[in-house]
Amino acid sequence: MLFRADSLPKDDQEFYQLCYVNSDGSVCGASVPFQFRRPHEEELCAISMMEGDQSMVVVRSRTAVAEEKLRKVEELKDETQREKEKLAAELDRVREELVRAREEINKLKLTSEAEIKEKNVIDENNFSIYSKNLSCAKAF
Repeated sequence: MLFRADSLPKDDQEFYQLCYVNSDGSVCGASVPFQFRRPHEEELCAISMMEGDQSMVVVRSRTAVAEEKLRKVEELKDETQREKEKLAAELDRVREELVRAREEINKLKLTSEAEIKEKNVIDENNFSIYSKNLSCAKAF
């Protein structure tokens, strides 16, 4: 709802209230009481806005601007906290995976070392048998 500036009350001590009245004349709703007062210049802040191909300047109280900025920062903080928790969970999962992989590597190393030792014993036995066979063949 827009009001022309010259139609607004000049007395800034009075309280006003907007009421919604239906076609029967019954009051269906009302605003909270409010006052018109001339703000101090340091309380106001001009904000340029672009909507489509139109631009406009909105004058708001510094408090409202600060509260909006604070709300945005709090939303960003909450979003960052959720992302941090998500990344922490992912890091825990990757660390657990790394521990399992290291355990598997150690198991494979032990298995490999045991197989190498077994192969060396078999090679020594085969060499020993080969040497004995060679000695026997020379003796005949």
